[in-house]
Amino acid sequence: MITKAERLATWIEVAAEQWECSQQLYKSASYEGALFWAFMAIKSLGQSLWLQEHPNGLPPRRPRLGKLLAATSFCPTAEHLTLLADLDHWRDDMMEPNPEDQFRDRATAEYTRHYLIGVDRLRRVLLAHLS
Repeated sequence: MITKAERLATWIEVAAEQWECSQQLYKSASYEGALFWAFMAIKSLGQSLWLQEHPNGLPPRRPRLGKLLAATSFCPTAEHLTLLADLDHWRDDMMEPNPEDQFRDRATAEYTRHYLIGVDRLRRVLLAHLS
């Protein structure tokens, strides 16, 4: 059986791989994919933080990011809350595209770069909470 420490280490490693994937997709102009993998990296770090602070049980598998992090000691800024809501929206749109939603049309190079900068700041804060 996998230990809590092993699970934490795995999720942190996976988050690093997901972040790298996001960066590579951005460089290849696959902006929607870059945003999706940025979401996955934050989700993995959020689940790691949840697990670190809740010794019994496992975090939800398909959480809303804000709700997941609200169950931890992490205190998000207003910028973080906006970013988390947008990342959830990206995840939803990638999983079940809505032709009436113009959210995907925003995935330009500049828009994605802006969000990846914010995600990187949030990612570093979450990693600091996991140290």
